[in-house]
Amino acid sequence: MDLTSSNATTQFIFPVLRHSDILSCTGELGIELTKAELVEPNRHKDRVKKVFMELLFICCGMSEEDLNKVSPKMQDILQQVAKYPQVHEDFESVKFFLEIKKCMEMCCIYDFGWKDLYTPTAKRFRIQLSAAINMAKYREDQLKLYAELNEPVSLCIE
Repeated sequence: MDLTSSNATTQFIFPVLRHSDILSCTGELGIELTKAELVEPNRHKDRVKKVFMELLFICCGMSEEDLNKVSPKMQDILQQVAKYPQVHEDFESVKFFLEIKKCMEMCCIYDFGWKDLYTPTAKRFRIQLSAAINMAKYREDQLKLYAELNEPVSLCIE
């Protein structure tokens, strides 16, 4: 979600990080990302998709195996169209896109689209990574708080 002020500058409800901060934070999160991939994502489309896959796991807890799970009803449909292998590949792409779109919406990026996967731009990729890093850091803090709140408390009664 972007909030537009009267002077027509776009502001986000999360900080848009500098390249060096993004590279540092992605490293802390265990995501390998080079400056070249960050600055020229259109030249590294496969790597961009992998970064989004890793963010999907970090922010939403969804693994690649989870994405590959097919409901029994969908399995029946895929078996009926088994002679068209492209349909199965397209199904996986659509499922991935829908999940990463939902994840980006949780990160306050409401306009994530196919172009962000297939023709990524440096500016949008930087904003998307900033939003996802913000969500990942928030989730990490909340998990720590949750763990602290669930620690057993010993009462000393004399």
